[in-house]
Amino acid sequence: MQQQPFSPFLTTVPQDETTTMVISRAQAQLAIEHCGASKAAWLGAQETPLFERVTASYAQCCDYSDAESAIGTSLAQMPCAGSECAPFWNQICHDAMRSQRRLRYVNTNRLSNDQWHIHISLTTAVVDDEQQVIGTYTLLEEVDEELQNVPALIMQLNSSIGAPPLQQSVFQLGQPLNAIDLTEQQQSVLFWLLRGYSTAKIARLLHAPRHSVLHIVETLKFKFNVWTKAELLDKSSQLGYLSSIPQHLFNRQLLMQLLAGRS
Repeated sequence: MQQQPFSPFLTTVPQDETTTMVISRAQAQLAIEHCGASKAAWLGAQETPLFERVTASYAQCCDYSDAESAIGTSLAQMPCAGSECAPFWNQICHDAMRSQRRLRYVNTNRLSNDQWHIHISLTTAVVDDEQQVIGTYTLLEEVDEELQNVPALIMQLNSSIGAPPLQQSVFQLGQPLNAIDLTEQQQSVLFWLLRGYSTAKIARLLHAPRHSVLHIVETLKFKFNVWTKAELLDKSSQLGYLSSIPQHLFNRQLLMQLLAGRS
């Protein structure tokens, strides 16, 4: 088990997201003290996260009277519609503890006055002195304003191709927990294939020759151990690729591509 020394990792994501990453409770507490003014954080014993730091703006979004009143409360105790997301957050904590990976999500949650808010969360397993996993640490931060519409646009694409609706707009950033080892180019092609794009359209989006995209599709079939494109889409959806966004894609260019795809 690889324990991470305290560093600015709390605001970044490692390039190798499959690397085991855990921190001690002392490191988590130190990180809470140093996290920026635009962030909220919670620390969970086992799979029950409790707020340890809440910004005034986030407390207001959640209908707390002030930030101090939120400290020590669980997500299920939030005095707003956000409490409905508690089972989802418990599942993230469970996954982080089981996999001992940093898990990063972009979440669109309903909070105060039925207003929807978009945040990025980074959850890391916490260990005791004997390196036994005892809980999780989660950092919550705002999404860049220009990327606020990305989750909704992806949800619209998923709906347009008849994909099963997700419970809420939550996408894992990076490869899913049960991921198959894919290059960035392969992840990009699969992302658009799952949204109903043809290989010709994907080639235009990626500024690549169509024969290169076709070759990547064949490589994807091989890696997923399937024979047809339909089987590829079905198996990759089951493994969580439909509800994930490759880390390298989550940028302004993706927003432009999604908007272009609507026209």
